[in-house]
Amino acid sequence: MQIYIRNQNDPTITAELVRDVCHTHPEWVHQQLGTSTESEIQGILDGTSEHEYALHAGKEDTMGAYIPRAVHIMPAGGTGFDVHVVDADGKEFLGHFEFDEDGQYEQDDDDIIDAAQERFDLGDLPVIVL
Repeated sequence: MQIYIRNQNDPTITAELVRDVCHTHPEWVHQQLGTSTESEIQGILDGTSEHEYALHAGKEDTMGAYIPRAVHIMPAGGTGFDVHVVDADGKEFLGHFEFDEDGQYEQDDDDIIDAAQERFDLGDLPVIVL
C-alpha cells in the first residue's frame, strides 16, 4: 500500500512515504514527522495500520499522512456484498456480487476480497471488508 504525506506548510506539495532505509525523503517530511533518519520513518511505517488508512482513504491523519483511494466491501444482506471505491470526494459504487447460491461459500475476508477481485478491476488499490 502506498502512503503519502501532505506538506502542512504548503498543501500542494506531497511525497510518498517509502518503507526503505535506502530511500531519501525530503527534509520537510522529516521535520513534519519529527524524525532525522530514514530508519525512523521506516519504524513509523512499520507501526502503522494499513487497515486504518484504508478505512479513512483520502483523509489525512494528524501527521498529514494518507492513502488517496481504497476499496471498501460491505455486506449487503444474505451472501451479497457491495463494492465501493473511497477517496477524499466520497465513495463510488462499483457494483454488487453474490456468493454461490448454495450458501456453502466460506466468507472470511480473504475469500470475500478474492471474489471481489474476480468480478471487478480493483487494480492495486488497498481492499478492506467492513
